[in-house]
Amino acid sequence: MTNWSQVSGGYYHTIAIKTDGTLWICGSNGYGTLGISDLTNRYSPVQVGALTNWSQVGGGQDHAAAIKTDGTLWSWGYNAN
Repeated sequence: MTNWSQVSGGYYHTIAIKTDGTLWICGSNGYGTLGISDLTNRYSPVQVGALTNWSQVGGGQDHAAAIKTDGTLWSWGYNAN
């Protein structure tokens, strides 16, 4: 596939944006790190929601974050602190 515009790696996951503005993620999901409403690990990229207005992504140890084109910041995953 050649339609990826941005990618970021977390501790055990990868998050990316396609050129159509959709958000995709794969990897370990033990703390809801993938943001897909379950705790199942994914070994191939799955789409996060249906929105098409994502512009930037970042991955951390057990969390992920993304910025929409309107400038709002979204984050999900481990929330112990």
